[in-house]
Amino acid sequence: MFLYSFTLQKPTAIVQAVYGNFSATKAQELVINRGRVLDLARVDESGKLQTVSSVDVFGIIRSISAFRLPGK
Repeated sequence: MFLYSFTLQKPTAIVQAVYGNFSATKAQELVINRGRVLDLARVDESGKLQTVSSVDVFGIIRSISAFRLPGK
């Protein structure tokens, strides 16, 4: 038998953040690394940061970086 435990609260400390356009062209977005959670966030019309998507990866994210595909 294998047991997997996880906390009920999401981590709040930001480990790393990467700026770029990840979901659409010319969309200003941030990918935020919170240790085991990846958040995709956008700035809305009022200037507030809104979370578009949040994914728990069931592991520990050590590093993230943005890259550009050749020819794009």
